[in-house]
Order: sequence, then structure tokens, then C-alpha cells
Amino acid sequence: MKITNGKRVELRTFFGTSTPSQPTRASENYWKLIGQAGTVIAQENESSLPRHKLGSRVLVEFTACITDLGLICHNEVPDSLWILVTDLIIAPESQPSSSTEQANT
Repeated sequence: MKITNGKRVELRTFFGTSTPSQPTRASENYWKLIGQAGTVIAQENESSLPRHKLGSRVLVEFTACITDLGLICHNEVPDSLWILVTDLIIAPESQPSSSTEQANT
């Protein structure tokens, strides 16, 4: 699956799981971000990063402040992490308000 830049996404898993499989430092417990939304801002092949052995990654800028959650963010763009595409879903589009729905009927 390819997720293009500018697409709103939601983190469903981290490295394919919903919880860490082994003890993890609090500052690296990125599973805390599951359920958080963000925007894809770069593709792995647009960076100097080597391809990850688990699959293709995209740079996601989260709406949540990563450091406020006690997590380390090593990227130049604040609140962004390289995330496996398989850990993401496309965020649901916002629902139209009831007045918009009535106007369209």
C-alpha cells in the first residue's frame, strides 16, 4: 500500500503490534501514539534512510505533541516519526454536519 504525502493517517499499531513485545524505555514507548492522527509529510525513498527490513516507511507529523507524551523525537520536523506503512490506516474523513446533510437532501 502506498500512502501519499498530505494524506491524513491514524496509527493502528507500532511495528505490527498494539503493545511492546519486550520491556521498553518510557521515552521509546511509541505505542502510546496508537489511535493518534497525523499527516504524511515524506516518503522513505525521498530521504537518505535505508529501507527498513520490515517494509516501507513514511514520515508522519502527528497532531499530538510527542515530547509532551514523554517520547523522544529525533527528526528535524517536530512531532514526526518514521512509521511503517503497514501500521497506518487512512484517517476517516470528517463527517458533514447535520445542517449540510439537510441542505443536500
